[in-house]
Amino acid sequence: MGKGDFSSLGKKKQDNASVNDFIEGATADGKGSINPRAKRDFKGIRLGFNEYEYNLLTEAAAEANLTLVAFIRTSWMARAQGK
Repeated sequence: MGKGDFSSLGKKKQDNASVNDFIEGATADGKGSINPRAKRDFKGIRLGFNEYEYNLLTEAAAEANLTLVAFIRTSWMARAQGK
């Protein structure tokens, strides 16, 4: 293969379903609707807790029969939605 020769690389196939989803989701004002059930890969938050806070949260999560992460997420979302 010569320098600058990319002929051996395969062309990326275009996913028509994602293109159609993009087109259907477009709005005149440029603001698309955000799916509340979308994959959770948008942003991560790292929080520091002291031992007392961590123990309190893990006990509350166990009582709610949730993982610690699920407990924190549902609690924050309920608070943010005014519930």
